[in-house]
Amino acid sequence: FQVRRGEILGFYGLVGSGRSELARTVLGIDKMDSGEVLLNGKPIRVRSFAEGLHRYGMGYITENRKEEGLFLDDTISMNINLNSLHSFYVSKLLPLIRTDREQENATKFIRRLEIKTPSAKLKAASLSGGNQQKVAISKWLSVGCDVLVIDEPTVGVDIGAKEYIHELIWSLAKDENKAIILISSDMNEIISLARRMLIFKDKQIVDELSGEELFARPGAEISAEIAKSFI
Repeated sequence: FQVRRGEILGFYGLVGSGRSELARTVLGIDKMDSGEVLLNGKPIRVRSFAEGLHRYGMGYITENRKEEGLFLDDTISMNINLNSLHSFYVSKLLPLIRTDREQENATKFIRRLEIKTPSAKLKAASLSGGNQQKVAISKWLSVGCDVLVIDEPTVGVDIGAKEYIHELIWSLAKDENKAIILISSDMNEIISLARRMLIFKDKQIVDELSGEELFARPGAEISAEIAKSFI
């Protein structure tokens, strides 16, 4: 499969269909048995998640923010800055963190993503589900990822936060030219954001749907179209 800059590519299928597994393999989290990964048309070898992040600019907003996405007992500031701590070093030769710059960066993302908190020094556990998800997203925006895999981004958040997160994902693709893979079991979520969708079944891509005309159709019609892929 291919995802382009400025595009939101949807991964749709039932739990266990292989959506997240494929994404995790591309990102270097899980081992690749065969195939290759190309970035900007050139083959790359992603040997670890850290290499995928810091060398190739690929990030992963996990569906399990409470256990994998955040350190709930640590501060909001620490969570936002976790992937970009190296940018706050006094110098390359002196890896001591400048706390003023760290705090400044946390404040920037709290304002940018409208995270509702009186202080960046509070624990991430003190936030609502929607605000926790905004912190989880900030962690990857802070490090400047060009490729983002976003897995079930609005599970467990309220309607207001869901709308905001959808607008943010759209803006990241269209305004910041990021390549985004959106994994979701919410049909309406994918329809509202993506214009190309891969259908997964039994750990295989069984179909691809694309086109403005298709995605402008009612959700029921698109669901019927997708159902054909599972026959």
